Amino acid sequence: MYYIINEIEIIDEELKYTPIGYTLNEEDRDTINANYDNTLGMWLKLNVYELSTGIKHISDYFTTSDVIYSANTQTTSIEGMGLTEIIDISELT
Repeated sequence: MYYIINEIEIIDEELKYTPIGYTLNEEDRDTINANYDNTLGMWLKLNVYELSTGIKHISDYFTTSDVIYSANTQTTSIEGMGLTEIIDISELT
């Protein structure tokens, strides 16, 4: 199984998900997703009311963090996607 790693960032006031590579390692996938859950995921949960009423915007999170990563997409083939395997995830967590 291939786990697609996405870089999540704000570009021109829009939330963008950009596939940057993949991992075959389930532990790496879990580490990346746990980091997401403990950062942006937690921020979203804590601010759901403010986000739904327009008091806050998703871009507010990115004033203190440039990018965050997720590995929530899995596939059995990456053919034609132009992705490379990321073996060292230390810079992604």
